[in-house]
Amino acid sequence: MKTANQILATANSNIGVEDVTALIRSLGWKKLDHPNSNLLVYENGIDDNGNPIKLVLPNGNDFVDAPDKIASAIKLIAWRRGSTVEEILQLIRNRGTDIFRQISPQG
Repeated sequence: MKTANQILATANSNIGVEDVTALIRSLGWKKLDHPNSNLLVYENGIDDNGNPIKLVLPNGNDFVDAPDKIASAIKLIAWRRGSTVEEILQLIRNRGTDIFRQISPQG
């Protein structure tokens, strides 16, 4: 059985920051203002200590740490939803398909 890191390493090359941000916005994460324009910061809920749960991504795929930040974000989203990494990756992959099904008269 593959670990979450192995699954993400395989899938990460096809997933960009814009894919993750589209998903988290659809899941109700709120974008926060941040003084560093190179960072995208989102918040959703609070942790067991009463602190806001924040997700931080680079503002683009060209940053060296983008693949690691995307992988960390996917793990956080999975944990927050009580889902597996595979389920989150499937949500990301199906995002466009679901929209097509909603507007298709046969969907």
